[in-house]
Amino acid sequence: MISNGEVASLLRTLAELMMLHGENDSASKSFSVAAFQMSGLTRNVVDMDKGELQKIFNSKVVSKIQEIKATSGIQMLDELIQLTPSGIFEMMRIKGLGGKKLAVLWKQAGIDHMDMLLKACRNNEVARIKGFGEKTQQNIIKAIDYYKSNAGRFHFATIEDEADKITEVIVAISLESRQKVDEMITKAMASGAKESNDTQDQGWMYSRSFQDPDGHLWEVIYMDPAGMNKD
Repeated sequence: MISNGEVASLLRTLAELMMLHGENDSASKSFSVAAFQMSGLTRNVVDMDKGELQKIFNSKVVSKIQEIKATSGIQMLDELIQLTPSGIFEMMRIKGLGGKKLAVLWKQAGIDHMDMLLKACRNNEVARIKGFGEKTQQNIIKAIDYYKSNAGRFHFATIEDEADKITEVIVAISLESRQKVDEMITKAMASGAKESNDTQDQGWMYSRSFQDPDGHLWEVIYMDPAGMNKD
């Protein structure tokens, strides 16, 4: 039986590739949010019927879950994988590089594998790309150096398989307001944590993240239920 983690991995990868290829932005966000939601579910989504799924997810997500249940995969994901250079999948492992930034690097700068990206960063080319900057460039260099230093630990079965090896523990917390998210980040940083990644503000979803002194990564998120369930 397919686990919630496996379903979430498929939806998360689909969301990233949709953003990479400029597909429906609303749908990609829905799949990304659904993948996050599954971490808090105690029941396996493939055991739920359509009515039960519709109480949790919007129709686009329900359709994909039912497809996974029937075929163990997603046809659209398979098609997007075929359209994606192999080097891009390795670049997806770099912390902070989501589908939209990868799309800019690939389609605007012609960068489609990690060594090319590292060379561009060391030549200060990435910092000059709109939406990146010096800080992002340095973070990419550090992430690639870390990745390469641990290359022997990585196996390329799937994009998501090794995510838990990069950070010791990933903790996801959902709060009731944007203000509560900001308050938690402020308290964490006052206690020695370091904010990681850029703030994600999609209107109906607001998230920030930090790494605590023990190396655990915390994702703190607020989702507006009214906006989350729109198709």
